[in-house]
Amino acid sequence: MAEDIQVAMATDRNYLDYALVAAASLLAQHPGGGITLHLLHEELDESDFARFEELRRIDGFRLVPRKIERGFFQGWPELRWSTSAYYRLILPSLLPDLEKILYLDCDLLVLDDIAELWDTELGGRSCAAAAVRVAPEHQKKIGLPAEAVYFNSGVMLFNLRKMAHENHEKRFIRLFDELGGRIKYPDQDILNLAYWNDYVKLSQRWNLVTSVYRNPPTPALYSEAEVVEALRRPGIAHFTGTHKPWRLGKTTHHPYARYFRAYAELAGLPLPFRLKLALKSLLTGSLKPPKKAVPWDGSILNTGIAIRRTT
Repeated sequence: MAEDIQVAMATDRNYLDYALVAAASLLAQHPGGGITLHLLHEELDESDFARFEELRRIDGFRLVPRKIERGFFQGWPELRWSTSAYYRLILPSLLPDLEKILYLDCDLLVLDDIAELWDTELGGRSCAAAAVRVAPEHQKKIGLPAEAVYFNSGVMLFNLRKMAHENHEKRFIRLFDELGGRIKYPDQDILNLAYWNDYVKLSQRWNLVTSVYRNPPTPALYSEAEVVEALRRPGIAHFTGTHKPWRLGKTTHHPYARYFRAYAELAGLPLPFRLKLALKSLLTGSLKPPKKAVPWDGSILNTGIAIRRTT
């Protein structure tokens, strides 16, 4: 029997609906079971877990709720953000029996079978992640070398065995202490400082962030051919920034936000939530052109991604 794909997601009640949509897309795109979902939280209860358990109508999976007690952060610096900013950094302690874990943010949709991403060869590196644009001024401010290629922390495959063996959590604490007020993206800045020369760069398709569609390619990150391939064959659509598919007051610049409403229905989200999504669709359309011209021909987008219905 094949080993389960181990996935970690973190949420609170404010993001619970979006986490359910992300989880539904994950299951729908990986038929046949074989996923263990580690749900990291501080405040959820049995009624919340029951909503995740209902996703078994899409496909079988194992849910493992993991409550994060305050004691986990003893010795860590005080944060001006939510303690959830630490979750990715304590995965070796939370999951000591696992070799590796795939961490996914909640503001995304899985649009292809995650097995390909899970099978990424780490080659002794600490993690795998997709490169992303960042202001050179920020990179310099946090002390990241100019030659470093910054990555996004919303989709990451972690080598837990190496992280635990080399006590990377201690390194993360030290970096938090050293950076202090210079941190802008809490866990992401720390992970980049720790792993800028110790990560495998994922294909752009496995973390198709909003800025990829709105900007011309950055050769230092991905070639034009690689970006076009990602737009044609997306693996994960990640709704970074403030223009989320569920925010009425914002336009939606990510081209694959068009699938969010269908996955929300698959996840069994309440009717008022789905009506809000329908209203947003009427107000802004599936993709309202941003003020800045999009450098890509919309014909390269995949409008035929199958959304597998419940079994």
